[in-house]
Amino acid sequence: MDKLDYLRRIFAHTKGKTFENYVINQIWSKVEEFGLYPVTQQYVKQSKGYALLDLYFPQIAFTVEVNENFHKHTIAADQMRMEDIFSSIPEIKVENVNEEGVKDYEIVKAQIKDVVKKIETKVKELVSRHYSNSG
Repeated sequence: MDKLDYLRRIFAHTKGKTFENYVINQIWSKVEEFGLYPVTQQYVKQSKGYALLDLYFPQIAFTVEVNENFHKHTIAADQMRMEDIFSSIPEIKVENVNEEGVKDYEIVKAQIKDVVKKIETKVKELVSRHYSNSG
């Protein structure tokens, strides 16, 4: 499977989730040059069932959780879910982009920009470690 087919399949997982789809595509358009391969709806086994990560970059153990409006009713369950994910992938870094209460495009844009900066930092750390260990 070539990269275009891979990306088509990965981004198809967000079909019908308009806010999640928007956020993931905005992030991807800004980090694509880093050479990462995104995974959407990444399955993570938990103590009771499984969880799905909205956007996951396994190369840097980084995930973005897109919290749509309905998450305001599932705060306790979401917290337990994240604790379970941390026990499954202890090194994972999780960032959130929240829709709840956000009516302003600029606020969403700022959240996305912040996540992109953190992804860039993780990539730079990984590259720096690689070169310091190989030299």
